[in-house]
Amino acid sequence: MHVAIVGDYAFVSEVWWGGRVHVFYRWEGGTNNWGWTQTILPPDGDTFYFGSTIYAWGNKLAISRRAHERDLFGTNVCFDIALFMYRLDDLGQWIEDGMLGNDLISDPSCDKDIRSIAGDGSTLIVRKEIVDELYPWTWAARLVVYQTVTEGNWNLESTWTTTATDVCISGDTIINGSNLFTTEGNEIGNFSSGTIYHGTNDHRTLEISEGVLAIAQRGGQDGNNTEGKVILRDIQQPGFPIIDSIAIEGSQYFANSISFAGNYLLATEGSALSALHVFVYQRSSITPYSWALIHIFNIDFGYSGTNYRPLLDVSMDGLMIMSTEEDPGNSLPIEHEVTIRDLSIPVGIDANENILNELEVRRVGDNVFVCNSRRGPENEGYVAIYDMMGRKYAAFNTSRSCSSGIDLSDLPHGIYLVELRSKNSRSSIKLQW
Repeated sequence: MHVAIVGDYAFVSEVWWGGRVHVFYRWEGGTNNWGWTQTILPPDGDTFYFGSTIYAWGNKLAISRRAHERDLFGTNVCFDIALFMYRLDDLGQWIEDGMLGNDLISDPSCDKDIRSIAGDGSTLIVRKEIVDELYPWTWAARLVVYQTVTEGNWNLESTWTTTATDVCISGDTIINGSNLFTTEGNEIGNFSSGTIYHGTNDHRTLEISEGVLAIAQRGGQDGNNTEGKVILRDIQQPGFPIIDSIAIEGSQYFANSISFAGNYLLATEGSALSALHVFVYQRSSITPYSWALIHIFNIDFGYSGTNYRPLLDVSMDGLMIMSTEEDPGNSLPIEHEVTIRDLSIPVGIDANENILNELEVRRVGDNVFVCNSRRGPENEGYVAIYDMMGRKYAAFNTSRSCSSGIDLSDLPHGIYLVELRSKNSRSSIKLQW
């Protein structure tokens, strides 16, 4: 399953059982109702792995189908990755706007897929897996740049092989890893100084929004998974200077993947087999080159056998869509939970609200007391306080925070996030100090 969101439209792919992409409209059937409006099927009728990647920008939508074998006149042959293009018409429907790829290729495994898609205006860039002719057993990727001049026609602009793990585009500048290219594929510079780049093949690690480049780094210089951070650079200034750096003290695999649009930045924390946080940052209206933590969402995988991490996207308006995998038990298909949140609306309690039934939060003078209504060591909870830059101020178990309270007298005045974790749930509240 893959998800995307743009404007008032959300897209959810259903890959494994009859590939298709479902379209939901924000105002269909009521205010913020997110009603279904359309299901997109491949025009050639081949639904196998249709929707393995989806990407939306402006009024355009790209849906990929991974390479796979099909019968052709009694012989199994390999058809390459296909990319189906759609655009939004005046009636609010997403209509066909061309198809790219789907060529016959020689590939013994026939399992290549698209790893990244990025678009800006009339330009589309795709990072796709390819067969390395010299070393066919190794992983390789190729960047392919397309431009559309008329509706339904996408022209091949350039293509080149890459070893970097993600790509994004702003105007006529393509950023692949720490290198800069024109849309014709000519290298024009890099910004490696001051940036340690650790990418991943499966999730977004480069994003551009309104002149700012976000670079996810899940490890430090020595690959230490506790030193993950997001580097923010101003791409409108010479040399792309670093303008901010976001990190969470004591985290594991922070910035495993990101999503960035408008004034909102999402960063995940955690590996595939552990519980995850999603940290949400908003650009300051007072200090333009500063991002403040506004939400913490928690995701607990219900079983240890999954290798699926949350898939995220955020729109320019602060609409966040997230897909998480559910425990399939002893049956298939695997189910996913898709949620959409409006990040622009202030929220007092995030994530699992069941915590309200267990934890009591009260303020007395300069102290905050957090108590667990369910007594006993088996119901022990955890409390952590973060400032709006994501720095951890204090952390206690609930037995101590209930009996002695948390002294906040030295805390500067402002808004803080209090993370509350118990045996059965985890959430966060905002605290005005």
